[in-house]
Amino acid sequence: MPTIQAAPTAILVARPGALRDAWRALLTALPHIRDIEQVEDAPAALQAVARLRPALVVVDATLLKGETEALLSRVKALSPGTRRLALAESLEQKQALERPAAEAVLLPGAPAFETAAAIEQLLAGRADH
Repeated sequence: MPTIQAAPTAILVARPGALRDAWRALLTALPHIRDIEQVEDAPAALQAVARLRPALVVVDATLLKGETEALLSRVKALSPGTRRLALAESLEQKQALERPAAEAVLLPGAPAFETAAAIEQLLAGRADH
């Protein structure tokens, strides 16, 4: 008999405002995400990861500046099956955050359909636990 799993959750780490609202709208539209937890800092993000074991964590790297890589590494340690996506503000930041910290890093300006497709692809590779 198949195991019933909780609805997949995403944690969105971003300050309140237009960017967070846009990301919440995009994540809400994805069929693989049922619930979205919004937090504004690294300690709240880690508490949410420990409690929820989410399918996806999305981090606005501009919010945490130099702490993004450390946060993503701690998310990986707490919940190895959680996919990690960072929103970078520059190519240099993107390169610094790509594996092992983040499994995907997006730059501003990508069309919504491409962003949604990248997230779906990331979630499709999620390890079952």
